Amino acid sequence: SNAVAQLNLSVQECREMALATSQDIGIAELEYEQAVLDRKIARTGYLPNLSGSGTFAHLTEKMEMSMMGMPMEMNMQAVYMAGLNIQQPIFAGGKIIAGNRMATTAVEIRDENRRLVRANTIADAVQAYWTYVSVMDKVELLEQYARHLETIFNSVETSVAVQMATDNDLLKVSARKSNIEYQLQKARNGLELSRMALCKVIGVPLDTAIIPTDKEISAGSPHDPGGFDLTLRPEYSMLSKQIAIHDNNIRSVRADFLPTLGVSVGYTYFGGLKFAGSEIKMSTPMVMASLSIPIFHFGEGYKKVKQAKLARQVSYLELEKTSILLEIDQNSSERNLRDAEMLVRTSENALRQTEADLATTQSRYELQMATLLDLLDAQTQWQEAYSNHIEAKANYKITEVGYLKASGQLE
Repeated sequence: SNAVAQLNLSVQECREMALATSQDIGIAELEYEQAVLDRKIARTGYLPNLSGSGTFAHLTEKMEMSMMGMPMEMNMQAVYMAGLNIQQPIFAGGKIIAGNRMATTAVEIRDENRRLVRANTIADAVQAYWTYVSVMDKVELLEQYARHLETIFNSVETSVAVQMATDNDLLKVSARKSNIEYQLQKARNGLELSRMALCKVIGVPLDTAIIPTDKEISAGSPHDPGGFDLTLRPEYSMLSKQIAIHDNNIRSVRADFLPTLGVSVGYTYFGGLKFAGSEIKMSTPMVMASLSIPIFHFGEGYKKVKQAKLARQVSYLELEKTSILLEIDQNSSERNLRDAEMLVRTSENALRQTEADLATTQSRYELQMATLLDLLDAQTQWQEAYSNHIEAKANYKITEVGYLKASGQLE
């Protein structure tokens, strides 16, 4: 059977489904895990390096040689050598420390990126939900109005038959009916598109029927506008941490042109060589310190450090530029939320006004003190005010999410 799945969903459930199925979140999680592994790899730079070596040689010919005039035979048919070596860096110009700091900061950046992707996913889900709810409400309103006009049309048609109304009256109602049917068709198309958009965000098949369980929109702002903290935004945090990475990268580049010091402890075992009939075996322990001092390479070090400093300057300018944009975003989101609140109150007042006007006109029409056109006009104004109120409430919820995201509070 081709039964279409149906889901009854609250806005909270949509948020959770979007977070659970988002591919962007999956990518961000994997990138975070990669950064954690990179940090573990960087930490091994502090640890000693153990290496082993083994050599086996087989010479088919025996070698003849004389010592103090006496002929002697050297047999190298099974010569072997095995060794172990432990190397421990003591000082690498600060490269290991800088590398570890960069790896730690990279983990923090990936964590902030997870926060950013999560906030974007929640915003997409909540906005898609309320858009769908508002279009659904508009469709219901238009369907109700279309039924109402059908009743008026039938009533006027009956009146025309007994010559209590004119054909012109019937034409006026018919024109309104056609207009509402056109609006209804557009709204139904919009509903289908907004349903599919919501399905996509929450990761369900596009033909899933969704019944929203949260339909009541209360538009009183519980938020405290003003006093934004830019550092709460993951975008700001990521860029400032990028500067810290560049600082450590400068240290790492400098380290390539500083002396390096290390110690190694080795043990070599040698055997299998037969000389004058006796086997020679040797074991050699060894402790060694190595110091490497770069002397001259045509100014390469200076140029690389300058290059790293320029990269840091670019990051700093990007942070400054982004800070301004984030501030504009936060201020406009706060203003938009206030405007959206005011729009809800204004549209509510307009709806009450048109309801009162419609009730008055209905009474006057029944007493034959108002024309059919007056009644149709009053109904159209009520329908538009109702539609505007639906839109204003959904706009408030969408703007509220934008405000929370802009102030770094969307978790």
